[in-house]
Amino acid sequence: MAVSNLITFDNKVKAKESGLPIVKTIRAVDVTEIKTKHNALAGNVLQKDQTETFTPTEDYEPATKKYVDNKIAEGSEIIIANVSGTYDIDWSKLGAVFILTMTANTVFSDIGFVEGKSNTIEIYLDGSFVPTFNTPDWEETPSSESYSGAVTNHIIASIKNSASGSESVLFANENLAT
Repeated sequence: MAVSNLITFDNKVKAKESGLPIVKTIRAVDVTEIKTKHNALAGNVLQKDQTETFTPTEDYEPATKKYVDNKIAEGSEIIIANVSGTYDIDWSKLGAVFILTMTANTVFSDIGFVEGKSNTIEIYLDGSFVPTFNTPDWEETPSSESYSGAVTNHIIASIKNSASGSESVLFANENLAT
């Protein structure tokens, strides 16, 4: 580290001898180190003039206006709710994204089936309570993880509703890191 980058006792003495004001310091500070730490923190922040694509994947990551606009343009409706007791998953909302926080044990029921149509929805579910999917037709994929109330769970569910009115739901749960 270059001596000129340090604010030290010796540099304060030189400043006093040259008539410059004395800066009180508690310890020596390396200006280069401060710049390095600043740059590292800046990489962990979405800049106002950012042009790179950002897709939130973790708790507390921001959803940018562009991300939300794109989801809406794709036909996705974003539903944010606190849920308890019984909550209806509306399958008529094509490509919907449900961001749900359980405030008590919750039974999820299915509504809005469209005969002969398929649909895929995403559910981001958290809360230290027990979710119950009320339709016996919900089938978990072999790679699906168990629900954990300690993290956000990302559930992708696809429904196939036959013309006869019977439906089957295949879903996978991924526990997202905190």
